[in-house]
This record gives sequence, structure tokens and C-alpha cells, in this order.
Amino acid sequence: MDTIQKVFKKLSIFLVFAMVIGLMTPGVVLAKKKDYKVYEDYGDGLIAVYKGKKYGVVNKKGKIVIPIVYQEIIREYDVISLKDNYFVKKAGKWGLVNKQNKVLIKLQYDNIERFEDKHYIVRKKDKRGDVYYGIIKSNNKVVLPIKYSDIGILYDGWAFVKKGKKYGFINDKIKTIIKPQYDFVSRYIDEGYASVVKSGHYGIINKKNKVIIPFEYDHIGDTYFNYGYIIASKSGKTGIIDTKNKVIIPFEYDSIEAVDFENGFIGAIKSDKYGYINMENKVVIPFEYEGGMEFAEGLAGVSKDGKWGFINKNNKVIIPFEYDGAWGFSEGLAKVKKADKYGFIDKTGKVIVPFEYDDANSFIGESAPVEKGGKAGTVDKNGVFTPYED
Repeated sequence: MDTIQKVFKKLSIFLVFAMVIGLMTPGVVLAKKKDYKVYEDYGDGLIAVYKGKKYGVVNKKGKIVIPIVYQEIIREYDVISLKDNYFVKKAGKWGLVNKQNKVLIKLQYDNIERFEDKHYIVRKKDKRGDVYYGIIKSNNKVVLPIKYSDIGILYDGWAFVKKGKKYGFINDKIKTIIKPQYDFVSRYIDEGYASVVKSGHYGIINKKNKVIIPFEYDHIGDTYFNYGYIIASKSGKTGIIDTKNKVIIPFEYDSIEAVDFENGFIGAIKSDKYGYINMENKVVIPFEYEGGMEFAEGLAGVSKDGKWGFINKNNKVIIPFEYDGAWGFSEGLAKVKKADKYGFIDKTGKVIVPFEYDDANSFIGESAPVEKGGKAGTVDKNGVFTPYED
């Protein structure tokens, strides 16, 4: 009996010793749940947490993945490498670490964001406090010097850069394709073209810096290159030109608001009244409304005497003017506003979803995002509200 007790005693001592050694082994650091609070559950077993004003990452077992030492932490999932890295901020500076907390990009920047693939836009202040941007690789190598006053997002293989007071372009290889020379670049870049300003006038160039539309306009608005049309303004009036700079709709409107080239209806404002014209510049719905919108599912919301209703393409009032606000039809229903509450009506004006929501978006499929009494959720076409889970 004494022999058995001695064996168990030795075994117990060994197990306790093994447990202590195991807890001291690197890589298995645990954090007590009561020591931190959940900041964001990433949904794949990793959780951003914070303790006081410091942030880090743990796994679902409580093992610390990223130490809770950072002022801020933002996860970046790389769809190319299928690896997740983390933008982290410490002592007021941003950098990038992997989930082993290995520093990929030194924490020395005032801001950092992804440009494309393995490149990042970084921001730094000089000694005078002036802000400059550049581009670095994920190995911290600078590929575009940090001397630009702005860098735009990459779109369709190019992005604008600003140096001093002039704008130019770089491509997705971080090569300058158009030297900074323009006064302004529209942030709306479409189909390999850009609206730019030179000497106070707008024009359009392509990626080879060829002028497609000459610099003769006060403003260039939406561009519909797939249809071959551009909304432009000249001498205080708005019209439509094609990609050859031929005038399609004369410059005689205060503004052109809603364009439906497929059906030939263009919403415009003239003498402070809203109406509709076609591509031949013929008035198809008189300029008699205070506001309007693009036709959707055969109807368009228009306003009169401070109230909104809906008309068809023959200018027949289908839904009376009784709403404080209206939005286009989607999935057979339109969002409307009454007495500071939102609801949904069908094309006959029948109320399908009651006016009881503080905010709402249009239907997509069988439901619409809404907010009610501080609770966000969705509502279906039967008017049933389903709050999101906390």
C-alpha cells in the first residue's frame, strides 16, 4: 500500500511540474477573459480585444495572438496570399504585423492603407507639419517617394497623384504615366478616361494623355462612355455631348439630373422647374415639377407643392402627391416618408410596410434594411421586422 501511495505521489508531482512547464512554454500565452473586452469578433476563431486603451487579438481559446499593446488594430485579410495581417498603431505611428506579431512594415507612418496587391499608400508629416504621401512595398521598400501631397485610389489600372499643386497619374506598376501638370483631377475615373482641369476649364484625357474632349467646359459631370455621352456645363448652362465633342443636347438647362439612355428619358431642370426630355431634346414631360428622379419600374417620383407622388411616362399621376419624401421603386416597392417615418408602398399606392421606421433603404430581393427604435434589422414584404442579432 505504501508503495502505491509513493507512486501516486511521484506521479502527481510530475503532472504538476509538466503543467507548469507547459504554461511557461512560448506560444501558449493565455489571457484571462476577465482581463479584456471583445472589440470585434472576426467570425473565424480570432477576436480583437481591448484592455483599457490597448488592443490586441486572441483566439477563441483565449490564447493571445497579437499582444494587447496597440492603440488601434485593423485586420487586413490578403485574398492573394490568403493570410491575415494587421494594421497596428503604437506611440501614434502605424505599421503592419502578421498574426505572429512579426513586423512587416515598421511602425513609423501617420497613416497606412492598401494601394494594390503588395503595395501600400503611407502618409508622413515633415518637421514643419506638412503632410506627404508615398507608396511602399510590403517589405518596407519605398517605390514611390514620400513627397506627394495626395495619392488617389487605384481604378482601372491608374491612380492620380498630386505633387505641389499639380496632378498627374501613375499606373498599377507604380510608374508615372502622366507627369503632374493639371490643376485638378476628377475623382470619378471611368473606362480609361479622366476628367481633368487646366487653366480653369474641364476636359477629358486618356491614359496616354491624349486630349479626348478639349478644355472648354465649366464642368464635366457624369460620363456615360458605354453609351457615348457626357454631361457637361458651359457658360452656366448644362447639356450633353458625345465622345467626339458633338453637342447632343444643347446647353440650355440649369442641370441634368437623371439620365435613362435605354428608355430615352432625361430628367432636367429649366427655370427652376423639373421635367423630362428625350435624346432629340423634345419635352416629353412638361417642366412643372419642383423635383424628380429617374424612372424605375415604369414610374418616377416627382414633387409638387412640397409633396411627392409618382407619375408614369405619359405624365399621368399614378400615386397622389401626399408624401414628404420618395425614392425609386425596387422589387415592386418604393420607400416613402410621412411624418418623419418611413414605410413602403406598391405601384397602386397601397401601404405594404407601415410608416413606423426611423430609417430605411430600398428593397433588395425579399427584404429591406431598416431601423426602428434604435434597433437595426430588416423588414420583409409582409411588413415583418426582424432585428439583427446583437
